[in-house]
Amino acid sequence: MKHPLEASPYKANVFLVVDDGIEAMWPHVEPHISRALSHSLGELSLQDLREIVDTGAGALLAFISPTGECVGGAITQILNHQDGRRVCRILAYGADDWNATRDCLEEVEKSARMAGAQAMHFNGRPGWVKLCEPMGYKVMQVIMEKPLTTVAGGRA
Repeated sequence: MKHPLEASPYKANVFLVVDDGIEAMWPHVEPHISRALSHSLGELSLQDLREIVDTGAGALLAFISPTGECVGGAITQILNHQDGRRVCRILAYGADDWNATRDCLEEVEKSARMAGAQAMHFNGRPGWVKLCEPMGYKVMQVIMEKPLTTVAGGRA
């Protein structure tokens, strides 16, 4: 995998995968989604994401190179936020080359806007801040974790 700030020799295109195409495209997108999940907090599993796509509760996006190779993918949802806004939430976003798929994120934003979303939300590692702040994203919250050790008797 390339360094995220290294220039890419190509730009990928984003495609919405629907209906029968999901079954055919999933094996190509799955490694990218799985790699993205390996860096997440574990809130959603690969099976959870597949169910979200299969039930129509979310969208499967494939990032395709000019030569037709699947170089990444994402799963998104449009949700009604508690403050009244519609929000496009990126549940997973993984790619071989960030710079090749940067435009894909911009296309996801355009599609979300057309679907009535007023904001984009996603959780990610700290490195996403450096990549996405120049695109207008800002950190809204920080998630911290502290492992708890078990005390005698099996209770924390």
